[in-house]
Amino acid sequence: MSGKIDLSEDLPELRARFAAHDFFVDFLGGLVPGLLFLLGLGLAFVPISAVLVSPRASPDALAIKVLQATQGTPATIWVAAFFVLVMVAYVVGHLFYRRTPKIPDQRSFKRLLKAEARDQRGDLEHLRSEYGCSTEKECEFPYTYLHEYLAQRGHHHLLVFVTWKENFDIRSKTYINVLKTRLRYHYPEKCSEIIRNEAHVRLASSTWYVARALRFFCVVTAFLLIILLIYPGLERGLSGRFVIALFAFPISVFALAWTGKRRIEYFLHYQRLREIFYVLETAYIAFRDQPEILDPPFTEFAKAVRESHGVEADAFTRTAGSAGRR
Repeated sequence: MSGKIDLSEDLPELRARFAAHDFFVDFLGGLVPGLLFLLGLGLAFVPISAVLVSPRASPDALAIKVLQATQGTPATIWVAAFFVLVMVAYVVGHLFYRRTPKIPDQRSFKRLLKAEARDQRGDLEHLRSEYGCSTEKECEFPYTYLHEYLAQRGHHHLLVFVTWKENFDIRSKTYINVLKTRLRYHYPEKCSEIIRNEAHVRLASSTWYVARALRFFCVVTAFLLIILLIYPGLERGLSGRFVIALFAFPISVFALAWTGKRRIEYFLHYQRLREIFYVLETAYIAFRDQPEILDPPFTEFAKAVRESHGVEADAFTRTAGSAGRR
């Protein structure tokens, strides 16, 4: 059986499956960072709300007062509030989800560079073969020195896809998008792992943006809280326990955001390299029996595949096709 699907029979089912998959990827991709941001923002602003609502109350008394105020509320209000929260979180989350992974990727590379400096291995040749780039400016998908990265790991069969190895000015992520598009059109059943890797990168980068924003708001919250506590017109009598509890909220959110942002920076660049490797390897496996599908822009692909097998184009196509059917 050939690796290529029968579009006449499977196309409606595949369209429905991919439509559902795309919906859930976009929905959860926007909802998760949105919920994280709203939750962190709400916790960060709890102290200011507590000081303004009841400056003399203890944390326990204030919590009891809030619970009593919400007791007996109709369930329909909570259901409506839940759907409003989901919609707001989805919209806010997409503001982070749609931002480019370029900046967090560069920060990730910068973080890895610090580790290289500690290990005293920061020479250009090593960095290019290890990370696909040697400077923060070069750290832009699909990476200037991807050729060196693949060659150092012995993936010489994939070098033909790096069309910019002789001219860095033409480097563009559109080359990777061409491979994704043609894989999606000709071999959609082979795209699940590619879509999953891309979703993971998007989720990690959007969470990085959320963490950065929450750190900023936590600093603002702490500054405003200090102003409220020393404001002459504010009623005095706050206990030390209450003050500590007030600052615990923004400090905790800041610590979690700082830790999450830092941990993402340790793996995001590797995740992006993994993403591009999966695209190239999948394209090679899928199109090696029909390399002409990738022409253009990968005009050298068919030639390189034929030369690597030492056969003519027609003979190679027949051989690869027979191997796929077996």
